[in-house]
Amino acid sequence: MEKQYKPVPDTEELRYKGTPEKPDIKIFVSHRIDLDSETIDNPLYIPVRCGAIYDERENVSMLGDDTGDNISEKRMSFCELTVPYWAWKNVKADYYGLCHYRRYLSYKDGKMPVFTNNMSKTGLIYSPDLCTSIEQFKLNDVDLIKESIKNADVIALEPFDLKQVGCSSVYELWQKDICNFDVKVLDSILMIIENKYPYMLKFAKTYFKQSKTTFYNLFVMNKQCFDEYCEFLFGVLFELEEKIDYSHYNSEKKRIIGYIGENLLNIFLIKLKEDKKNIKYLQGIFIDKIVKQEEIFPAFHSKNNTI
Repeated sequence: MEKQYKPVPDTEELRYKGTPEKPDIKIFVSHRIDLDSETIDNPLYIPVRCGAIYDERENVSMLGDDTGDNISEKRMSFCELTVPYWAWKNVKADYYGLCHYRRYLSYKDGKMPVFTNNMSKTGLIYSPDLCTSIEQFKLNDVDLIKESIKNADVIALEPFDLKQVGCSSVYELWQKDICNFDVKVLDSILMIIENKYPYMLKFAKTYFKQSKTTFYNLFVMNKQCFDEYCEFLFGVLFELEEKIDYSHYNSEKKRIIGYIGENLLNIFLIKLKEDKKNIKYLQGIFIDKIVKQEEIFPAFHSKNNTI
């Protein structure tokens, strides 16, 4: 049965507002459909439900990745990457960004310590809740974020040195982290890159030999870089998913396409360095408590004395 496409909503947040002096910046925040998570009151951030095609809730106001040209149904394997695909195909902007409901880039000056021993947080700063993060890491400072992005081709997460977790290279991480990676898939990745994007092969080989990497698919890119990145990313992943045997993977490892996407972003960044693109690196944040808290009211309004 041919896939049916719902129209993309005509909302203010998705309309193009760019001018030569003020580029249009849209940072898409990937949200889960099984959590009512907090959002940031900042027009640069656009919350989007990842895998919205599976959302059975009614009267949900948050945008979904299931309109227009989309791959919302691939959410369980592509993870948050369904959101940038949707943005790439359906939304006009001068800068496109991606972050998560609990992982954001920090715009705060100065370095802070990061996790080194948890694969869902490694390389990120810990923050207890979104309210704390907004103030501490300047997530609501529109002018500061615009200034940080200004004149940069790409904003990326600061690389993490895998030597801190006992790995001398990205390849060794793939060998050791059998819960998330499958080293046998590497040959398929390199073969696809060699066949479809031969100019990227040397960057891929360089990447898997080096010890530094970034996780989580956190970035902001200008339109030219974003278009090139998405063409490379999804060109590899769509072909790769046909070659992977998921039958012996557990539920976590079935997310391998999303993890491979992190690696493809790193390969692309190496290519951009050779192209002399202006890449700016920022630290990232892991936010612990992100679920909306219900407002508590007195049980008896006529007897709500504090003594």
